[in-house]
Amino acid sequence: MLVASLCTAMLALVPTIPALFGLTESIVWRSSALVAILTWVSVIPGVLTRTKRMKQYAGYNAATSTAGIGLAAIAGLGFFASTLGFPAGHLPATYIGGLLALVLVSAMLFFRIITSLLRPHAPE
Repeated sequence: MLVASLCTAMLALVPTIPALFGLTESIVWRSSALVAILTWVSVIPGVLTRTKRMKQYAGYNAATSTAGIGLAAIAGLGFFASTLGFPAGHLPATYIGGLLALVLVSAMLFFRIITSLLRPHAPE
């Protein structure tokens, strides 16, 4: 949850950096999307490995994990489309749509953790 939340927060701030240099809007969103793709590519292998390991624990929910992976894929597609400049004229919406998918992943992880903390556990 921490990795997803911190990456999402960082990616939300990335567009301000090229904007401060006075670059065109297209370059701002495309360069931000490139940073997002590079971050996404570096984080996803670890996420998939952790998800695979979580299958052995009580409380693992395959549907929730599948939804999280699907949302992460949607985020990656949104960032990839923004990097390519697609759809023209709507790059901010595509980038923010990718961020929204990551926020939903973070929210799902947060609720899974809270649910596991509230679940009664057998005494040791």
